[in-house]
Amino acid sequence: MSRKEEIESAENGIEPPHWVYFYGTLNGENHWVFDCRKENTLRESIPCTTIPTGEYRGRWIHNNSIMQIVGGPPEKQISRFLNVSANPKNPLIGDDPVLHYGIYDFPVQFPRGKGLKDYPILVHIYDGNSLAIPTRTLPARTRCNIHTWSVYQTTVNCNERPPIEIHSGYVTLDFSAGEISFASLHCDVGWRWSHCSVLDPGLYYTRIDKDRVMLLTHDENGKPREVGFSMQTPNNRIQSPIK
Repeated sequence: MSRKEEIESAENGIEPPHWVYFYGTLNGENHWVFDCRKENTLRESIPCTTIPTGEYRGRWIHNNSIMQIVGGPPEKQISRFLNVSANPKNPLIGDDPVLHYGIYDFPVQFPRGKGLKDYPILVHIYDGNSLAIPTRTLPARTRCNIHTWSVYQTTVNCNERPPIEIHSGYVTLDFSAGEISFASLHCDVGWRWSHCSVLDPGLYYTRIDKDRVMLLTHDENGKPREVGFSMQTPNNRIQSPIK
Protein backbone atom coordinates (compact mmCIF):
# COMPACT_ATOMS: atom_id res chain seq x y z
CA MET A 1 0.00 0.00 0.00
CA SER A 2 1.24 3.46 -0.82
CA ARG A 3 1.10 6.26 1.74
CA LYS A 4 -1.84 7.79 -0.21
CA GLU A 5 -3.73 4.48 -0.16
CA GLU A 6 -3.11 4.11 3.58
CA ILE A 7 -4.55 7.59 4.23
CA GLU A 8 -7.58 6.86 2.06
CA SER A 9 -8.12 3.53 3.84
CA ALA A 10 -7.84 5.18 7.26
CA GLU A 11 -10.41 7.80 6.26
CA ASN A 12 -12.76 4.98 5.26
CA GLY A 13 -12.22 3.22 8.57
CA ILE A 14 -10.18 0.33 7.15
CA GLU A 15 -6.63 1.32 8.09
CA PRO A 16 -4.28 -1.69 7.83
CA PRO A 17 -3.08 -3.27 11.11
CA HIS A 18 -0.01 -1.90 12.86
CA TRP A 19 1.24 -5.35 13.89
CA VAL A 20 1.12 -8.66 12.06
CA TYR A 21 2.47 -12.13 12.75
CA PHE A 22 2.48 -15.35 10.81
CA TYR A 23 3.84 -18.88 10.91
CA GLY A 24 6.51 -19.90 8.42
CA THR A 25 9.35 -22.29 7.79
CA LEU A 26 13.12 -21.99 7.70
CA ASN A 27 14.66 -24.61 5.42
CA GLY A 28 11.39 -26.52 5.55
CA GLU A 29 11.15 -26.60 9.36
CA ASN A 30 8.04 -25.03 10.89
CA HIS A 31 9.42 -24.14 14.32
CA TRP A 32 9.10 -20.39 13.85
CA VAL A 33 6.80 -17.42 14.31
CA PHE A 34 7.53 -14.22 12.37
CA ASP A 35 6.20 -10.77 13.15
CA CYS A 36 6.68 -7.13 12.24
CA ARG A 37 5.21 -3.86 13.47
CA LYS A 38 4.50 -0.80 11.41
CA GLU A 39 6.79 2.19 11.92
CA ASN A 40 5.72 5.81 11.75
CA THR A 41 4.88 6.12 8.05
CA LEU A 42 5.99 9.76 8.02
CA ARG A 43 9.53 8.61 8.73
CA GLU A 44 9.53 4.92 7.82
CA SER A 45 12.85 3.17 7.30
CA ILE A 46 11.78 -0.49 7.57
CA PRO A 47 8.38 -1.24 6.00
CA CYS A 48 5.92 -3.76 7.44
CA THR A 49 3.36 -4.43 4.71
CA THR A 50 1.81 -7.51 3.15
CA ILE A 51 4.05 -9.72 1.00
CA PRO A 52 3.12 -12.52 -1.40
CA THR A 53 3.34 -16.09 -0.11
CA GLY A 54 6.31 -18.03 -1.40
CA GLU A 55 9.97 -18.68 -0.75
CA TYR A 56 12.40 -15.92 0.20
CA ARG A 57 16.12 -15.83 0.80
CA GLY A 58 17.03 -14.78 4.32
CA ARG A 59 19.89 -13.96 6.66
CA TRP A 60 20.13 -13.40 10.40
CA ILE A 61 20.88 -9.82 11.46
CA HIS A 62 23.20 -9.49 14.49
CA ASN A 63 21.64 -12.46 16.32
CA ASN A 64 18.89 -15.08 15.98
CA SER A 65 16.03 -12.68 16.72
CA ILE A 66 15.84 -10.64 13.51
CA MET A 67 15.93 -11.92 9.93
CA GLN A 68 16.11 -9.98 6.70
CA ILE A 69 14.26 -11.66 3.84
CA VAL A 70 14.59 -10.79 0.15
CA GLY A 71 12.55 -12.07 -2.79
CA GLY A 72 10.34 -11.18 -5.71
CA PRO A 73 11.18 -10.44 -9.34
CA PRO A 74 14.49 -8.67 -10.08
CA GLU A 75 12.71 -5.53 -11.27
CA LYS A 76 10.68 -5.27 -8.04
CA GLN A 77 12.63 -6.78 -5.16
CA ILE A 78 10.89 -7.21 -1.79
CA SER A 79 12.85 -6.81 1.45
CA ARG A 80 11.58 -7.05 5.01
CA PHE A 81 13.10 -7.23 8.48
CA LEU A 82 11.13 -9.70 10.62
CA ASN A 83 11.26 -10.56 14.30
CA VAL A 84 11.75 -14.32 14.71
CA SER A 85 10.67 -16.35 17.73
CA ALA A 86 10.16 -20.01 18.52
CA ASN A 87 6.75 -21.53 17.76
CA PRO A 88 5.38 -22.62 21.17
CA LYS A 89 3.15 -25.21 19.45
CA ASN A 90 6.12 -26.81 17.70
CA PRO A 91 9.27 -25.94 19.66
CA LEU A 92 12.81 -26.76 18.65
CA ILE A 93 14.23 -30.07 19.86
CA GLY A 94 17.94 -29.87 20.43
CA ASP A 95 20.36 -27.56 18.68
CA ASP A 96 18.99 -26.67 15.24
CA PRO A 97 21.59 -26.09 12.46
CA VAL A 98 19.58 -23.12 11.17
CA LEU A 99 20.69 -21.15 14.25
CA HIS A 100 24.33 -21.54 13.22
CA TYR A 101 24.16 -19.96 9.81
CA GLY A 102 26.27 -16.85 9.29
CA ILE A 103 25.08 -13.66 10.96
CA TYR A 104 25.32 -10.31 9.18
CA ASP A 105 26.10 -7.04 10.95
CA PHE A 106 25.75 -3.54 9.58
CA PRO A 107 28.89 -1.38 9.30
CA VAL A 108 28.79 0.80 12.41
CA GLN A 109 31.19 3.29 13.98
CA PHE A 110 31.62 2.45 17.66
CA PRO A 111 32.77 4.67 20.54
CA ARG A 112 36.45 4.48 21.37
CA GLY A 113 37.28 1.34 23.31
CA LYS A 114 34.06 -0.46 22.34
CA GLY A 115 33.22 -2.89 19.55
CA LEU A 116 30.51 -5.16 18.22
CA LYS A 117 30.79 -7.61 21.13
CA ASP A 118 29.86 -4.79 23.53
CA TYR A 119 26.44 -4.37 21.85
CA PRO A 120 24.84 -7.86 21.94
CA ILE A 121 21.24 -6.65 21.37
CA LEU A 122 19.61 -5.16 18.29
CA VAL A 123 16.68 -2.92 19.22
CA HIS A 124 14.02 -1.93 16.68
CA ILE A 125 12.60 1.52 17.40
CA TYR A 126 9.16 2.02 15.85
CA ASP A 127 8.47 5.65 16.66
CA GLY A 128 9.07 8.53 19.05
CA ASN A 129 5.51 8.22 20.26
CA SER A 130 5.68 10.76 23.05
CA LEU A 131 7.70 13.94 23.41
CA ALA A 132 6.73 16.14 26.33
CA ILE A 133 8.44 19.53 26.53
CA PRO A 134 7.48 22.97 27.87
CA THR A 135 5.40 25.22 25.65
CA ARG A 136 7.30 26.99 22.84
CA THR A 137 10.37 24.80 23.38
CA LEU A 138 11.65 22.45 20.66
CA PRO A 139 14.82 20.44 20.05
CA ALA A 140 16.98 21.82 17.27
CA ARG A 141 16.51 20.95 13.59
CA THR A 142 13.21 19.06 13.67
CA ARG A 143 10.10 19.28 11.49
CA CYS A 144 7.10 18.79 13.70
CA ASN A 145 3.37 19.33 14.07
CA ILE A 146 2.71 20.96 17.44
CA HIS A 147 -0.40 20.98 19.63
CA THR A 148 -0.36 22.94 22.89
CA TRP A 149 -2.71 21.43 25.46
CA SER A 150 -1.99 23.92 28.25
CA VAL A 151 0.69 26.24 29.55
CA TYR A 152 2.37 23.14 30.96
CA GLN A 153 2.48 20.73 28.03
CA THR A 154 3.00 20.66 24.28
CA THR A 155 2.55 17.48 22.22
CA VAL A 156 4.78 17.15 19.16
CA ASN A 157 4.49 14.77 16.18
CA CYS A 158 7.70 14.87 14.18
CA ASN A 159 8.32 13.48 10.70
CA GLU A 160 12.06 14.05 10.85
CA ARG A 161 14.01 13.11 13.92
CA PRO A 162 17.77 13.58 13.95
CA PRO A 163 19.26 12.37 17.24
CA ILE A 164 19.46 15.87 18.70
CA GLU A 165 19.64 16.00 22.48
CA ILE A 166 16.76 17.89 24.10
CA HIS A 167 17.25 20.15 27.11
CA SER A 168 13.86 19.96 28.81
CA GLY A 169 11.12 17.34 28.98
CA TYR A 170 11.19 13.61 28.26
CA VAL A 171 10.88 11.12 25.40
CA THR A 172 9.14 7.73 25.21
CA LEU A 173 9.91 5.30 22.37
CA ASP A 174 8.16 2.09 21.29
CA PHE A 175 10.52 -0.81 20.54
CA SER A 176 11.04 -4.54 20.15
CA ALA A 177 14.13 -6.60 21.00
CA GLY A 178 14.85 -10.29 21.36
CA GLU A 179 11.65 -12.04 22.42
CA ILE A 180 9.96 -8.78 23.43
CA SER A 181 7.57 -7.93 20.60
CA PHE A 182 6.49 -4.55 21.96
CA ALA A 183 7.46 -2.37 24.92
CA SER A 184 8.62 1.17 25.71
CA LEU A 185 11.82 3.03 26.53
CA HIS A 186 11.84 6.27 28.48
CA CYS A 187 14.41 9.02 28.97
CA ASP A 188 14.35 12.28 30.90
CA VAL A 189 16.66 15.26 30.47
CA GLY A 190 17.23 15.20 34.21
CA TRP A 191 19.37 12.09 33.71
CA ARG A 192 22.81 13.46 32.83
CA TRP A 193 24.02 10.05 31.61
CA SER A 194 21.17 9.75 29.10
CA HIS A 195 21.71 12.43 26.41
CA CYS A 196 17.91 12.15 26.09
CA SER A 197 16.99 12.42 22.39
CA VAL A 198 14.23 11.79 19.90
CA LEU A 199 15.34 9.00 17.54
CA ASP A 200 14.40 7.90 14.04
CA PRO A 201 12.61 4.58 13.63
CA GLY A 202 15.08 1.85 12.71
CA LEU A 203 17.51 -0.72 14.12
CA TYR A 204 19.99 0.25 16.86
CA TYR A 205 22.89 -1.66 18.37
CA THR A 206 22.32 -1.75 22.12
CA ARG A 207 23.98 -2.70 25.37
CA ILE A 208 22.59 -3.02 28.89
CA ASP A 209 24.32 -1.14 31.70
CA LYS A 210 22.65 -2.25 34.95
CA ASP A 211 19.10 -0.90 34.58
CA ARG A 212 20.03 1.38 31.68
CA VAL A 213 19.46 0.61 28.01
CA MET A 214 22.18 2.29 25.94
CA LEU A 215 21.36 2.71 22.23
CA LEU A 216 24.21 3.46 19.83
CA THR A 217 23.56 6.33 17.43
CA HIS A 218 25.52 9.39 16.29
CA ASP A 219 25.56 13.13 16.91
CA GLU A 220 24.95 15.85 14.33
CA ASN A 221 28.60 15.55 13.24
CA GLY A 222 28.35 11.81 12.57
CA LYS A 223 30.38 10.78 15.62
CA PRO A 224 29.14 7.78 17.65
CA ARG A 225 27.04 8.57 20.68
CA GLU A 226 25.01 6.52 23.13
CA VAL A 227 21.50 7.58 24.14
CA GLY A 228 20.35 6.08 27.44
CA PHE A 229 16.84 4.99 28.39
CA SER A 230 15.07 3.17 31.17
CA MET A 231 13.02 0.13 30.21
CA GLN A 232 9.25 -0.13 30.58
CA THR A 233 8.42 -3.82 30.10
CA PRO A 234 6.52 -6.30 32.30
CA ASN A 235 9.78 -7.43 33.94
CA ASN A 236 12.07 -4.55 32.89
CA ARG A 237 14.36 -7.00 31.12
CA ILE A 238 15.28 -7.47 27.47
CA GLN A 239 15.46 -11.20 26.93
CA SER A 240 18.24 -12.99 25.11
CA PRO A 241 17.96 -14.06 21.48
CA ILE A 242 16.75 -17.56 20.61
CA LYS A 243 19.03 -20.21 22.05
